[in-house]
Amino acid sequence: MLVYFIITSTSFYNESIYPHITSANASISAFILKLLGFGTTSMGDSINSAETAISVRKGCDALTPTAIYVSILAAYPAKLFSKFKGILIGIALLLSINIIRIVSLFIMKLKSEAMFDLFHLTIWQIIFIFLALLMCFLWIRSVNQKEG
Repeated sequence: MLVYFIITSTSFYNESIYPHITSANASISAFILKLLGFGTTSMGDSINSAETAISVRKGCDALTPTAIYVSILAAYPAKLFSKFKGILIGIALLLSINIIRIVSLFIMKLKSEAMFDLFHLTIWQIIFIFLALLMCFLWIRSVNQKEG
């Protein structure tokens, strides 16, 4: 985790890498919303429609929960292949869940600013951390059954 926080606090990361991460999240989410009929576009970290817009900013990227997940799996005493497989699957799941989160938040903002704020600042945060920890526990249980 320390390495993650050191890397993500550098100006190189924040200026050269991070904008591509937020842009990718916005682009993928806007594409899905467009498929769902919302007429969205993306530019940089923004998702726009005729009715509203949101920006994918720091904390909306799934990186910290993913880093926690990866750290737990890396620290757990298991075979390297099991760790590698669990990390790859977990990263894919967490990043996918984050896209679902962004899409749902955009739809909520269209319906109700208050609902958007509640889910953005509280509900989705709790759900996301719970899911990351649940995935860790499920992976540990699976590894213990296979390797135990």
